[in-house]
Amino acid sequence: MFFRHSYLLISFFICSSFLLTACVKDSPSNGPDDSTRQENQTPSPSIERTIQPLTLATGQFEKVIDWINDEQIIFIINDSGMSKVLLYDIYDGKQKLLYETEHPIVDVQVSPTKNQFLVHTAPFTYAGELTVVNLEGDIYTSTFIESFELSFHWNPHNEHQLLITAFYEDWTYDTYIWNWYEESLETVYLSNPFSKWYNDGDSFLYIDWNTDQPFIDGPLKAYSFKNETETTLLQHVYHVDVVSPYVMTISNVQENKGLAQYGFYEETSFSKIAGWKVPHLSQYTDWLVPFYDYVPKTNRFYTFVPYRSTDSDSYNEGFELVQFSLTSEEKTKIIEYPTNEPIQCAPSGNNCLIGYQLDKIIDLEKKEIKQLIQLEERDE
Repeated sequence: MFFRHSYLLISFFICSSFLLTACVKDSPSNGPDDSTRQENQTPSPSIERTIQPLTLATGQFEKVIDWINDEQIIFIINDSGMSKVLLYDIYDGKQKLLYETEHPIVDVQVSPTKNQFLVHTAPFTYAGELTVVNLEGDIYTSTFIESFELSFHWNPHNEHQLLITAFYEDWTYDTYIWNWYEESLETVYLSNPFSKWYNDGDSFLYIDWNTDQPFIDGPLKAYSFKNETETTLLQHVYHVDVVSPYVMTISNVQENKGLAQYGFYEETSFSKIAGWKVPHLSQYTDWLVPFYDYVPKTNRFYTFVPYRSTDSDSYNEGFELVQFSLTSEEKTKIIEYPTNEPIQCAPSGNNCLIGYQLDKIIDLEKKEIKQLIQLEERDE
């Protein structure tokens, strides 16, 4: 019954982000923290504490999801036929069960304010269950969305809303604005299924892909779904994200295709505030986008940079994990790292989770990596 779009490049661009919902209780916080984004406001020194590794049975651990604060993380395990989301304090070693289900958990994502999280489970092949849970383990709301795959993005300006894309088995798709607090699901018609919230949540950003050239990029456009107007912002963009209050883009440098241009723009005015050129790696029809994270409190951006530009299949020389200051535009090497892996930084920017399961932790000041999740064989 839903209107469907055909989109030829969807299978090429699918990313593994997914969704959730359940019955409304007390209203959570409505918007993200208005924390100061000045680099000189790093936390005051405190007594150094020792990180306590978490030991789990082999086969039990699924992955770490994200930080809740500088001391606590949430993670997923499979235990006794149940999928569980737990809270763990990395300093005192205490755990707390937040959510469990008999259905496989596809993904979990923490809200911008870190006051609640979404759980996407897969009770059926062609439908996903979406659940919003607070940090006390209370379920706010839950619903089902017909789909073969789901992707979603929190509205950073109003986290009662999410942009949801439901993909079907033939890779057609529908897009929705889901207000989980009001329990409403509104269809929106977007030409790119991976659009991003923009400009206080009344517009979306997307790349209008140029598929006629060997390495795909295109103009970055802003679409106002309220006014039904479209504006072109940049050319030759192959990646865009909103790390509020900024828009982050990666573009081809036209005079030197061996370089990528990272750009940061004020979200409201789209005026450029910082940028760098770095080597990048080509893939079959596009460019590798290294994993990254942005820490608002320190106004610093972290990502992996290859030592030279070439194709990603043949490249085996490792990466530098680098820190970019959006205040001074300075680049600082943190460590050398063998592979490009996911990274999630704590709100203070002192530590970051790293690894495909986010199972290691790096102290950015000491430039030391420790194993956070330790696995051991246990008797059945």
